[in-house]
Amino acid sequence: MSEAARVIKTPCRDPYLPRPAIVLERRVEGPKVVTLRLQYIDTASDSYAFTPGQFNMLHGAQGDVPISIVAGNDSGYFEHCVRGVGNASRELTEARKGDYIGLRGPFGRGFWPLTQAAGQDVIIVSGGIGCAAVASAIEHMVAARGQYGRLSIFQGISRDADHLYDDRYRRWAEAPNTGVHLASMEGGPDWRGRRGLVTDLFDELPELRLDQTHAIICGPEVMVRPTVARLEDLGLPTASIYVSLERNMQCGIGHCGHCQVGGCLVCRDGPVFSYADIGPDLTRAP
Repeated sequence: MSEAARVIKTPCRDPYLPRPAIVLERRVEGPKVVTLRLQYIDTASDSYAFTPGQFNMLHGAQGDVPISIVAGNDSGYFEHCVRGVGNASRELTEARKGDYIGLRGPFGRGFWPLTQAAGQDVIIVSGGIGCAAVASAIEHMVAARGQYGRLSIFQGISRDADHLYDDRYRRWAEAPNTGVHLASMEGGPDWRGRRGLVTDLFDELPELRLDQTHAIICGPEVMVRPTVARLEDLGLPTASIYVSLERNMQCGIGHCGHCQVGGCLVCRDGPVFSYADIGPDLTRAP
C-alpha cells in the first residue's frame, strides 16, 4: 500500500475520521479477492464488537469503501473480504501484512434474525461475494448449533473461479443437520456442485415448515428478487425473509444520502432489512 495510505497517525473517535488498523494477515480467496485480517493499533481493539450484518468503512489513499465484517474475536481482530473492482477496493486488495489501513465503524444494523430464528429452520442464500456478508451469521448459528433447526446454505456464482470459502463450506457441511448446496453458471468439469442458478438448487430443500422458517439473502439484486419470488412461491412469507442490500455508501452514517432506498438509508437503517419492509421500495430504487 502506498505511503499516502499511511497518513493517519493518531486515533480519533469522530465517525467521519478513520482510525489506523494494521494488516495482521492477507489471504488470497480468488481472482481479485482477498481477506484482510485487521486490528486497531490503539486500545480501540480491546472494546471492538460487531453484530453479524454490520459493515466497516475501509479507507486508503483512493477513498472509502463499505465492506461487510466477516469475522472477529475477543482478541480484537476483525476480517474483511474485499474484491478489487474499483480504484479504492483494488488498492485495499494490494495491502500486505504490516501495512496500515484507515477504518471507521462498525456501522449499520446487524438485523439478521438470529434471535427470532432460535429453534427454527434457516435458509441462507448468497450470490457471488455476498457470501461474505452472511458468513458471520452462519458462523454464529454453527457455533450455537443446538439452538437452531435445519440450516440450508445455498451459494451461487457465475464462474467456477469465483467460488470463495471452500474450506468454510466444507466445515459447515460437516455440522449436524446442515446442508450446503453450490451452483455455478459455468459448471466446468472440476466443479463439484450443480450447474445453473442458485434458485435451481431449491429442489434440494427439505420440506419447509413455513411457520418455523426464516431466510437470509445477500447478493446482487438481480439475484435477490427472483430468490425472494421463489421462496414466496414455496409459501414463505416476506416477513420471514431478510436481505442485505448493496448501495453506494460514502459516509456510512446516514448524512450523504447516496444510499437512499425509498424512505430508508441503507447505511443507517440497513444494510439488513426485512423484505416485508423494504421490498416495495426496491422496484423504485435507482
